[in-house]
Amino acid sequence: EGPYPPYYQKSEVLKLSSYTGKVVILDFWATWCPPCRKGIPDLIQLKKDYKDKGVEVIGVSLDALTHGGATAADVIPFMKSNKINYPIVRGDNEVINNFGGISSIPTSFVVDKEGYIIATYVGFVEKSAYENDIKKALKGGYDKKNLKKAPQFTLDVIK
Repeated sequence: EGPYPPYYQKSEVLKLSSYTGKVVILDFWATWCPPCRKGIPDLIQLKKDYKDKGVEVIGVSLDALTHGGATAADVIPFMKSNKINYPIVRGDNEVINNFGGISSIPTSFVVDKEGYIIATYVGFVEKSAYENDIKKALKGGYDKKNLKKAPQFTLDVIK
């Protein structure tokens, strides 16, 4: 179906709503994108450092939607070779539109435990910026009236 290799099976889905109560870093990326690749080791480390503190990292691969899907088959080998320790889902046009249209990658969102977007980044993000956002989200106590809730999604897990 589409540009996906036959071993790419639609089986498991990930629902953002099942992460309520956790701080989530959502990273929209693709394997062909140099700044995306540069940021992945930090995301892997953040997942290790904060996994017991209620923090999750979710990668949203846009490989199937960019460059005519030419790199869709590269995602699984890339995940394995980089030892990615967080779920990667297959992004679709609906999730891109719901998050305001992703015009450049990487684009990432930090979502607090109640589902509010507390930070949005376009381009490579220093690990320390994510750490500050995580600490803020875990601590709470900030004004949410001008924050937007992250759009809910259900996407296929790539594995």
